[in-house]
Amino acid sequence: MRSHLAAALALASCLIFADCAGVAAAEIKVLSVNGVKLVLGELVSNFEQDSGHKVTVSLGEAGVLRKRIEDGESFDVAILPRPATDALVKQDKIAAGSPVNIVRAPFGIGKRVGAPKLDTSSLDAFKRSLLTAKSIVYTDPATGGVTGVFFARVLSDLSIANEVNAKSKLTSGVLNAELVARGEAEIAFQMRHEILAVPGIEFVSLPSEYQGIGAVIFAASVGASAKETNTAKAFVQFLSGPVAVPLIKAKWMERGESSEVRFTLDSGQSADIRERPRRAMCGRLRVGKKNLTSRRWSVQPCVRPVSAVRMTAGHNALRGSGPGH
Repeated sequence: MRSHLAAALALASCLIFADCAGVAAAEIKVLSVNGVKLVLGELVSNFEQDSGHKVTVSLGEAGVLRKRIEDGESFDVAILPRPATDALVKQDKIAAGSPVNIVRAPFGIGKRVGAPKLDTSSLDAFKRSLLTAKSIVYTDPATGGVTGVFFARVLSDLSIANEVNAKSKLTSGVLNAELVARGEAEIAFQMRHEILAVPGIEFVSLPSEYQGIGAVIFAASVGASAKETNTAKAFVQFLSGPVAVPLIKAKWMERGESSEVRFTLDSGQSADIRERPRRAMCGRLRVGKKNLTSRRWSVQPCVRPVSAVRMTAGHNALRGSGPGH
């Protein structure tokens, strides 16, 4: 019985990872959002070890990566917000039927442990908390980073964009809560797992009115012109499989389900963001297994005052969507 089980497992490994005798190891190129980099290194390491294939990763904000794909950059796998993924499927940049939701990441506020309570019990209380805060750090919405675009929408909804932006810093490719930990900002807005990854920082949920749409689903998909299609499909399958899910949950993220509520960018806002991504971007990361697993990210992060970059996220930048949208 055990021998039959071992044979079945070996066959499954062969089919999934293409490590059957006579099949050479392949190298795939992955374009991934910064939002999953805290777990991606470990996932890549496990896949490489199990399959024998090599994964090269290039990280960036969502709008920047989408622009690179639309401009014709070659890749095997993309990890992007689901709305951007669906749009690229329609443009024949991503293979139809290949996207798989792998991560759901809620948004919220980070503050130092022991700092005064941040009241988000209602919209009015949340608004007062933002206005009272001495300084705020969030991701530059001009890069298409999902938390930055969403927070800009929130500020517009609450009619406090000018007041908050006057005391805010914009970032790209960094853990915003690290600025709070260093005393460079009082509070940070970002994804929950990015906030909780910084020692000494605690997570504060958004008001109930925003919790339904205050999250993003990241999907992995295969490029329509992928050079290593089989290996790319195997990696996408791995990212949603039994090895990956516990690693994802251990990093304070949730498994991405197709029925989850998500927000999307309207066409006008997406175009505005994608027109100027490289000016707002402070660096590009492309690493292989060694650097990825050791987290020696070779990217120059960006931190700048809001006044240095023109804000583009308007009131209708985001809209909530339920299943099937």
